[in-house]
This record gives sequence, structure tokens and C-alpha cells, in this order.
Amino acid sequence: MKVNQIAKCCAGMCLIASMAVACVAGEKSAGQDESSACRLTDIQGRGVYWPWERTEPSAKESGKELWQFVDDTMKVLKNDLHCNIIWFVNCPSDTENISRLAEKNGLKVLFNAGLVGYSYNGFSRIGDIRATALKTSEKYKGNKAVAGYILKDEPKLNEIQQMESWNRIMREADPERDCILVSMTQQTEGYALETTLPVVCSDIYHFGGNRSPNIPNPSSASQRSCRGAVSALVELAEKNGKKAWLMPQAFSEYWGLWSYDENGNTVVEPGTYVHWKMPSPAEIKWQTWEGIRAGCKSILFFVLLSGQNKWKPGMDPDKENTRVFNQMKGMGKTAAENKWPLCAEKTKIEGAQALLDAKGALTAQAK
Repeated sequence: MKVNQIAKCCAGMCLIASMAVACVAGEKSAGQDESSACRLTDIQGRGVYWPWERTEPSAKESGKELWQFVDDTMKVLKNDLHCNIIWFVNCPSDTENISRLAEKNGLKVLFNAGLVGYSYNGFSRIGDIRATALKTSEKYKGNKAVAGYILKDEPKLNEIQQMESWNRIMREADPERDCILVSMTQQTEGYALETTLPVVCSDIYHFGGNRSPNIPNPSSASQRSCRGAVSALVELAEKNGKKAWLMPQAFSEYWGLWSYDENGNTVVEPGTYVHWKMPSPAEIKWQTWEGIRAGCKSILFFVLLSGQNKWKPGMDPDKENTRVFNQMKGMGKTAAENKWPLCAEKTKIEGAQALLDAKGALTAQAK
């Protein structure tokens, strides 16, 4: 009897776990065609943020032709990482190949609405924005891969009315698709309260480097801060009749000089400040389950591809970066003497700076 009770208990726990995974994975029910879903509120997304400008360098490092690299990467996302949506930024004006390969691999994509340029360059007539919105709508008419339009990444609070205006204009131009933006933690409340966007998406990056004065650390403090922000995100979304999307941290950022060693690990030079650390594989999993616990509808990790670094130790002394390197050597010594939060000596940090390494291979965080 006791063995049967234990077996039933284990089976129940497995069922609960599988239901939680299905919530994030957006598993299709019988007869449901995922490719027909266009509303962002209907998507139970698991995905990644793909900065297009990193694609060609990664393809070259891998020894592959550009579009072969893109196709292969999408296969990995779909089959190995079980993703169903990609948040693209900085794409070329011709996105036909990207959406074609996405559809071929059973993936949804989010593309820029084409309006972000007005945020930086200004405009003289509202008609220009409407014309761009109509052009974008026509461009993706009948495209099954395109799930929605990105208005902007991390707009400030003083841009709320502009983003809401763009949202309404895009909705008039294409009533079949929703718009989305991702906001920083401190701006998320404003976009939840003051816009009619159906999804509230926040990038919550709370895993700071060792001794960072700006980002929570160590891990226990990062988790505590992250949990509070994720819970607040979901509460804000629910109170305002929206769905919560989480963009967790899967990257690191160094202010200073760094390079890759022969094994693909990051080597940080003396005097460099580690602003964000790369979360460990366990911390990546924790962020996923924390999103599920809180009730996020979709989870898209930042970032897919690693940044490329042209600087390498031993470069020509006349190069600008090497002059910076020589200056930073002294800063490392000064940092050690004054206990500044900078690397006092050369430091190897295992792993790359994204879900894929510089050659496009899966990192431990992705696995």
C-alpha cells in the first residue's frame, strides 16, 4: 500500500510539472493549428531575442554561408531548445528569407513595425507614420510566420504617448496583428497602466557581476530581486487586463577589454568592470521556473547570439584598443589597492556571453 501511495504521489508531481511546462511551451490541443494563431495574447511562447547584426559574424566563425547558418540555428531552436517564437531586431529591410525559413521550421517571428526611426530622426507629418504603418502591413500581408510587430526596445517613460499612438496606428493598418514592446523594470508600470498594448513585456536582468554597485549580487540577492520584479510584472498585467511576457537574462556584459580563449571561455583583462554576469545553467532554469510560478504567458531569453570581439591580447601596439589595454593595466592595480569593483587581474569566466557561443554552438546555459 505504501509503495502504491508513493507511486501515486510521484505520478501526481510529474503531472503538475508537465502541466507547468505545457503552460510555457504552448503545446497544441487536439485539432489546434499553431500556425494560424496571430494574437500575441494567444501565444504561449518560449523563445529568444535574436539581434540580426550578430548573425553574419557568427556565421563566418562557424564556417557556414549566412542563410545556411540561419536555417541551422532555427532548427536548433525548434528541435533542441523547443522554441516557438523569435524576437528579431536590427533586421535588413528585406526580411522575406527570415520569415520563409521561420515558417519552414515551424517558428513564429516578431519584426520591427518600421516606426522606430521616427523616434530618433523625428517626423514632420503624422501622415508619414500612417504611410509607414500601411507599408509594413502590406509587406507582411498573408505571412503566416509573422506573429506581431515590435514598436521599440526599452522606450523611456516620456515616450509612452508616442508608443500608444504608434500602437493605435498599427492596429488600424493591420487589425489582425498585435504590437509589443519590451520595457526596463523601472518603466514597466507606466506601459502597463498607460497603453492599450495587450501584452506587458519586461526585461528583468538582475544578475550582476561580483561586487557590482549597480546590479544585485550575489546570486541570492539577484534571485530575491528578480522574484519581486517578476511577481510585480504579472500583478500589473493581470490588474490591467493584459498578459505578462518575461524576457530573462542569458547574457553578460563587460565594461573594458575581454577576449575568448581557445576553448571559447571569456577572459577579462585587469581594470575591466563586470556589469552583468552570465547566469549559471541552474540560474537560467530558475528564471524559467520563476516565470512559470508567477504566471507569465511567454518567456523569451535575451540573448541568442554572442557578441564578437575584435580585440585580442598581443595586437599591434599602435592599435587604439591596445593603448586602452596598456592604460587599463594600471587601473587593475589601482582597483586592487583601492578595492574598486574592477577586475584586479586577468580573470577567466567559463562559458560564452549568450545562449550560443561565438561559433553558433549551444552553450551550457542553453542546454
